[in-house]
Amino acid sequence: MPRRVPRRKTLFTVPEAPDAPPALLCGHCECGHVFFPAQRLGCERCGAHGDRIRIVEVPARGALQAFATVYRPRPPEGEAPMVVGTVMLDAGPAFEVTLAAREEELSVGQRVHGVLVESDRDDSGNTVLDCRFAPDGPA
Repeated sequence: MPRRVPRRKTLFTVPEAPDAPPALLCGHCECGHVFFPAQRLGCERCGAHGDRIRIVEVPARGALQAFATVYRPRPPEGEAPMVVGTVMLDAGPAFEVTLAAREEELSVGQRVHGVLVESDRDDSGNTVLDCRFAPDGPA
């Protein structure tokens, strides 16, 4: 039976309920620093690595810090134009995201949340999902 699967299983969760929000998979260092994407190469703050870093689920919610429309396709999405932005998560880390909105629907400081969007089907018929960020309300 086909399932819903993430494009990259190391970046975000895919909840059972289709309307449930995803969580981001972040690194949490024993020094307290949280970063995305999660990786065990080392903490950006103190350099700790290996077992000193845990993978934690962080709600995909935050504030939009900046945004722009990109007119050249970029992997893995390969679509253009698209709106990209920087989101400061409520849990701390800031990172670049693809937004599920047009520039005129956005404003700096606006609250945004992660949404799952269908991007493809794999060879087994599974629905492949990407995590995008959408505005909580009007700009």
